[in-house]
Amino acid sequence: MRSYGALPKHLQQEAKERVRMNYWPILLALLVPWGIFAGLLCARSFTLQYSHPLVCNLATAACIAFIMCLLFMWAEKRHKEQVLHILQPSWLFFILTMSAVATVLATFLGEYNYQVNTEPYYDINNLGTYANVDPNTARGQALMDAGKVVFMQGAHLELEHAMGFKSSETYCVAPIARNTAHGNGTGLAVYDFWAVGTNCCDGSSGGDFRCGSFYDSRIHGGVRLLNEADQPYYRLAVQQAEAAFKIKAVHPIFLYWIANPVEEVNSYMASGSSFYNNAIIIAGVVQATLVLLFLLGISKMKWI
Repeated sequence: MRSYGALPKHLQQEAKERVRMNYWPILLALLVPWGIFAGLLCARSFTLQYSHPLVCNLATAACIAFIMCLLFMWAEKRHKEQVLHILQPSWLFFILTMSAVATVLATFLGEYNYQVNTEPYYDINNLGTYANVDPNTARGQALMDAGKVVFMQGAHLELEHAMGFKSSETYCVAPIARNTAHGNGTGLAVYDFWAVGTNCCDGSSGGDFRCGSFYDSRIHGGVRLLNEADQPYYRLAVQQAEAAFKIKAVHPIFLYWIANPVEEVNSYMASGSSFYNNAIIIAGVVQATLVLLFLLGISKMKWI
């Protein structure tokens, strides 16, 4: 005999089944896609990509293989459900989908972070650092491995010998010289150190250069230009300057004219690390939100 107000036995059983919750799928749905994103983004953003690109690609392939395994598991489970005419939402499908999204995003964002921030950092740090360089006497051939150069006090840009070469963009150059006790460095036998920039001069008319911190007389350092695609255009600009001003450049080295080359290069890695940290925090928040929404959706059903 059923007491007044009690649920029928079949409804009590349904209530128990509804309350019963398996936390493992929820935990896996939260951590697996986020872990794939964080790990793969790290692999494609930092040292592994630079020093061991093959291992980095294998890590990406391992993520894809893992997703394929999940796909086969879900397809088999789905087939059994269709045979039994029992279709229900699946945490496995949720993990599969979010892991695939995480792999794609981590691959593209990692490549972006690597090319924009961390690769220039590694490239320049693999080159030499030279301090107290006299641009009047030093030759480019002796500093071909230079990544960061700090010149002697008195080094400046000879803006009157600046030049630009116009292509799809304007490639601007200005020779670097040092003031001496007899005056400025004008009239050097060889100008091998050149400050560069794009779209910051008038072009082939010469005598104009507004790139970087050209206006600050306290600056006497530079970071090496490593973009090989741009170097031929800067060489053409130097050749135009040689012809226009009757000067000579034997082994020109192209530099971005900045105050502190070491701090500038370190800022590349700082930017890369900040990009990574922000990305994984945002990914974690988004993943947790999606898990919660999926959980709220299926919690209205009997199966959890």
